[in-house]
Amino acid sequence: MTKKTLVTIKSMKRGTILKYSVLLSNAIQSKNYSLSELANKLEEFDVKIDKGYLSKLRSGTKSPASDRVNEALAKVLYIDPLELRIAAYKEKIPDDVLERLGNDFYE
Repeated sequence: MTKKTLVTIKSMKRGTILKYSVLLSNAIQSKNYSLSELANKLEEFDVKIDKGYLSKLRSGTKSPASDRVNEALAKVLYIDPLELRIAAYKEKIPDDVLERLGNDFYE
């Protein structure tokens, strides 16, 4: 992966984590893939999901995908896999736990 094609959140200001759906949407747009094309490319990594599910992930109407799906998405879209997992985990952590973690979560 080159620095030009790698979609990452590291360049953002400290303490800011992109929403999973925003990170995914930006990556899909930067590669100029249709959801059908993306679904086909994911099959190369033994991940079989349809464009409807991808649409829900991209729009944020579905909670973030599993680690296995995220690993495949990262490879196909040239997203740093750890960045994608961080965004996914952050959305899965209950609000009260996030509040308790406070700024320590970002350090």
